[in-house]
Amino acid sequence: VQERFRNRKNRISINVQAVVDSDMRFLNLVARWPGSVHDSRVFSNSELYCILEEGNIEGHLLGDAGYPCKTYFMTPLSKCNSPAEEKYQKVHVKTRNVIERTFGAWKRKFFCLSSKLRLKIDTSMAVIVACGVLWNFLLEQKDDEFAGEQIFEAEDERESTSAGDSSGFAKRRSLINNYFHYIYPQSPLHFR
Repeated sequence: VQERFRNRKNRISINVQAVVDSDMRFLNLVARWPGSVHDSRVFSNSELYCILEEGNIEGHLLGDAGYPCKTYFMTPLSKCNSPAEEKYQKVHVKTRNVIERTFGAWKRKFFCLSSKLRLKIDTSMAVIVACGVLWNFLLEQKDDEFAGEQIFEAEDERESTSAGDSSGFAKRRSLINNYFHYIYPQSPLHFR
């Protein structure tokens, strides 16, 4: 059983899927898949995926290259071929950075998440979810410990799936053309 939980770095782990808002609050947290399972498989087997596929939620999720590009799920480009694509990529990285900051602060707040849990796998999964619930509770209580979180740009370590569907790629192209094509250097939306 434990070998299924061995990840690509040869460590026993649980693959945790999370969606957070701009305030670092967990909106969705799934901690029940072995570390050997690819992120896109975790996502495509989640309740969130079913809800998004039905089209019942407006807006976009941002994910790293390990996820498929869908009409509701924007992923980074594998290669930028224009200034508009470079701007999209930069904004995508900066915006998606909130999940990296959240995981970093969450692991610092709940050190057990950074160390080896000496528990049964099912119990470890429950501990991860409980730490997520407690995290949201602390945010609701206005715990100021998180106020000064450092922003860093994480490079995608994940191998690009280059997956998605034609409507997802078309939606991303439309976003780039409509929102990033006409951003000029003097614009307040210009990102360095």
